[in-house]
Amino acid sequence: MKTENLWAIVPAAGRGSRFDAKLPKQFHQLGGKLVAEITLNKLLELSQIKKIVVVCDLKSDYWKKIKTNDNARINYIAGGLQRAHSVFNGLQELCNLAKDNDWILVHDIVRPCFRREDINKLLKEIQTSNVGGILGTKLKDTVKNVENSEDIKATIDREHLWIAQTPQIFRYGLLKKAMQFAFDNALMPTDEAQAIEHHGEKVKIIEGFAGNIKITESLDLKLAEMILSLRGVSCV
Repeated sequence: MKTENLWAIVPAAGRGSRFDAKLPKQFHQLGGKLVAEITLNKLLELSQIKKIVVVCDLKSDYWKKIKTNDNARINYIAGGLQRAHSVFNGLQELCNLAKDNDWILVHDIVRPCFRREDINKLLKEIQTSNVGGILGTKLKDTVKNVENSEDIKATIDREHLWIAQTPQIFRYGLLKKAMQFAFDNALMPTDEAQAIEHHGEKVKIIEGFAGNIKITESLDLKLAEMILSLRGVSCV
C-alpha cells in the first residue's frame, strides 16, 4: 500500500423492505449478533483501515445497540436517497482526511461473510493502479433474457459474465469525480464500479469468495450463519 491510506465507507441506510418491512436487514439477528455488528467488527480487524464511515439512518435507535471493538475508528453519518448518494456522503465526510491518491473501500453492511484474505489479495492486485478494482465471482448458471416476466427471449453467453461483490476499492479522487459525473449526467450507478465505468475508466475484477453473499431474503440469514460457522467465525 506504500504511503496511501485506506479508508472505508459502509452504505447502511437501506431498509430492504422486501426482506422485512419493519426492520432493516442489518439489524436482524445472525447467530446471536446483529448483522451490522458482525460486518463492522470484521472490517475493524483490518488494521490498515484508518477510519470507517457508516452512512445510515441516524434516527434509528438500533445503531445504539451495535457493539464494536473500536468505536474510535467508526463515524456514523446520515445516508442519502439512493445508495450512490450515501456513498457520496461518505466521500464528502472524508474530504479533509483523504488524499486523492488514497484508497476508498466500499462495503455493503449486509455482506458479513467476506474474507480478509480476499481484500488483501485485491489490494495487492491494484496497488500500482490509478483506478482500483472489485471482488466478484464468475457466473456458473445458465442465464436467460426473459420478456413479459414469462417468455424466454434468449439465452445469454455466460463466458464473460461475473457477479459483482463488495468490497470495491478505488482511488479517492477518482471515485469522487466519477460519482459527481454520474449525478451531473442524470445517471444512478448501482455500484461504485459502474460510476467509474461511466467516467470512462477500466475496472479490474478479482475472483473472490462465492460465500460472500448479500443478505436479501430471510433464508440468506441461515445461509450466512452456516458460511460463517464453516469458516470458524463465531456469531455468538
